[in-house]
Amino acid sequence: MTDHEQQYDDEQWTPQPYTFDEFRSQMAAMGTVRTYTDVRNHYGEKPFKAHIGTEQSFESTAFRVIDYFAQQYKDRREVAYKASRFMATMQWLVEHTPEFVDTDHVRALDVDPGSDEPDHKISDHLMGAAFELVALGDIRKPPTTEQILSRADELREEEDAN
Repeated sequence: MTDHEQQYDDEQWTPQPYTFDEFRSQMAAMGTVRTYTDVRNHYGEKPFKAHIGTEQSFESTAFRVIDYFAQQYKDRREVAYKASRFMATMQWLVEHTPEFVDTDHVRALDVDPGSDEPDHKISDHLMGAAFELVALGDIRKPPTTEQILSRADELREEEDAN
């Protein structure tokens, strides 16, 4: 049993594997999930519906992600497990992507009208490395930028070899 599964051992529950394909699909869905203005809280004795409006704060995003994951998975523990790892990986990418802008793992796209800064496209290699080392690693000990970059390079080399 891995460290990140240990916290569920007391409940005699083991999470279903969380795959990169799931993660990538969930990332693709975020465009829609960000538009949720009403969410359901599926926890507790009495689940409730909440209106969160169009605010795009970390907290409102957390509500949206939990609601979205609850639509994808039936088991509340799996929702909590996968959503927490998804959000930890997203947070890592948000914080560290600027460090990769000068590498071939992040490229600038066209400047969005009304903004002075370009949007950026994160490579599948960088996203895969972040997923492996953040979501599937020990969530209490985030990886370093160097570890992620090294793994992203390995993933790119593996793909190029095939």
